[in-house]
Amino acid sequence: DSAMKNKDIKVGQNKYKINPIIHGWIDDVDLVLDAVEDFGFGGVVTNVPGKDGFTSNPDNVKKLSVVTEKLRERGLEYWIYDEVGYPSGQANGLTLAGHPELKAKGMYMRKFEAFLTPEKFDYSADETSDGIVYAVKYEMDLTDNVEAKILFDTATPIEFDGKTVKIDLNAGEIAYVFIVRDGYEGTHSVHNVSSRKKYINILSEEAVDRFLKVAYDPIYEGDKNIYGGSRAVFTDEPSLMTALARQYETFNYALIPYEKMLFDKFTERYGFDPKPLLPLLYEDTDSRSFDIRQKFYELIGDTVASTYSGKINEYCLAHGTLFSGHYLAEENVYEHVMDYGNYVSVLEKTGYPGMDILQVTPEDFFFTAPKFLQMIARKKGTDGYMVELCPFFTAEVFKRNPFENAVGSLGILISYGARKIHTYYSPRLSEYSPGLSNYGGSTNREQSRYLNSYVSGLCAALENRKAKFDTFVYYAIEDVQAKFVPTNSGRYERDSALTAYDRSLRSLCDALTHGAEFGVADARDILGGIKGKIIVPEIDYIRADVAEKLKDYDVTFIGAYPALLGTGEKVNFGKVKTLAEVVTELCAGGGDLDMPDGCLRQTYEGAVAVYNNNRETVRVTALKPAVVFDPDNGTETAVGAGEKIAVRSYRAVIVYED
Repeated sequence: DSAMKNKDIKVGQNKYKINPIIHGWIDDVDLVLDAVEDFGFGGVVTNVPGKDGFTSNPDNVKKLSVVTEKLRERGLEYWIYDEVGYPSGQANGLTLAGHPELKAKGMYMRKFEAFLTPEKFDYSADETSDGIVYAVKYEMDLTDNVEAKILFDTATPIEFDGKTVKIDLNAGEIAYVFIVRDGYEGTHSVHNVSSRKKYINILSEEAVDRFLKVAYDPIYEGDKNIYGGSRAVFTDEPSLMTALARQYETFNYALIPYEKMLFDKFTERYGFDPKPLLPLLYEDTDSRSFDIRQKFYELIGDTVASTYSGKINEYCLAHGTLFSGHYLAEENVYEHVMDYGNYVSVLEKTGYPGMDILQVTPEDFFFTAPKFLQMIARKKGTDGYMVELCPFFTAEVFKRNPFENAVGSLGILISYGARKIHTYYSPRLSEYSPGLSNYGGSTNREQSRYLNSYVSGLCAALENRKAKFDTFVYYAIEDVQAKFVPTNSGRYERDSALTAYDRSLRSLCDALTHGAEFGVADARDILGGIKGKIIVPEIDYIRADVAEKLKDYDVTFIGAYPALLGTGEKVNFGKVKTLAEVVTELCAGGGDLDMPDGCLRQTYEGAVAVYNNNRETVRVTALKPAVVFDPDNGTETAVGAGEKIAVRSYRAVIVYED
């Protein structure tokens, strides 16, 4: 009993320390773990070996069991990575083996017009496609010689057979054919550093059940204690696989996400059949296009949340652990739509939210990403969120001063709510023993120990303290959902209307370097009556129910009033201000601290996290007595009103109320 108690104490002490991600083990597991502990780490993220059948090979499962049993014996934390490489869901090919029907699917559109004369012909879908799922024709109003107005209320379904449909149009009619195919070419399935395997449909319950059966069940059957002893299961970058990943590529298809029950789910949820209006998911040929697209992608988000993150988290809870990991493209809301329908809905269904950080360079940091996760953690009531540190973007900049860049990025993340760090900025465990030559890594023993002491000290100093806000920026994903149309290239970022919200939000987040402070709130927060002022970034469309509720708030719209989805009427309440005016107001006053430019601040209950994003030490002035904890050296210092607080470059301190 005493030994178990000591292990529990050790795990508790380790909970804020960093976990290196170790995918491969030598036979001498104890030697690796000796080095992990010596370098100051609190545990590891690890997985079933991928060779010789992954989880279908009992020997592989046994190897994971041996590692995790030793971790438990030492009181070290572990997270179980649920894949070989990524994206999670394919189980190294096992999920789709013998089940091609479970592959990711997308639907594309073909259209045919008849203006002056009738048109009659057979159309056959592309040989790479599964087949036609819907065909329809409409009358056109051609009284305007410049525009052809499609009369969507004249929809007449067309019979089809497999991959062939007979198109028979009178003059003044138009036909659309909708065809399903795999989501694969040009997607994240192809453009990742792990594999080019086909991927599952995360909208499909059957596909996710199959993934659990082949990737999760064998681990539990091999060791009934393994999940219960883990902190969480780590999933890695699942997505819909209908969006193209590279701006420089063009393909034959513009896909929207598809699953066989999707139209029925839409009808059940919204009370009308979407099929007669399917063209409006691809084009703006009717004013209803924006409203139906918002509804469609919100349904996609809720479906992914239910079938993937929600279903797997239920499995994890039933087996004694939590579901966590991270998803794609945290930084931009347009990517939240194209990869998930609604990113926040998907992460809310996890057990413990998580994110990836690829841009590990503090001075060009994506401040939006941790703000989104901070919102999700607040909504879920967790102590914070997980971060995978993976210096991948702008690697040449990172490598100029990798250690300082990593420390700085961690300071930003923890100030904004990160409480568990996993890292591919790996320790050089080979320094510990010649037997660890396979574990080269980037950080030496001294640096690794510093990182763990700094991170765990900063997290512990903020333990049980909730972030405080009096201003929230609205997460206006409906504006992006309403504008999102599929393309046959990856040039989404060049669509100025689609990315207007992201640009406005990014500008606000970047203003944090001048001392501003705010949280992010979504539609459910607003409808639930969250307390505070609301800033709505530059958007064209807003949900009508959210707009009605915003009448109860002190609300400012940046740039102009948006239009209500469904009616198109303009909002006519609240204030309209420029981005510069809003930033000036947000930055006015610093509470109990006077901070130089380039410093970030996050207020907590009874404390403030202050981070210096400058390349030199700055001095922050305390406007009333306080106690300063510096995780850089582990000291606490009392300061009086008017005294200066020195904050090193790329470091954070915690200022407590005296």
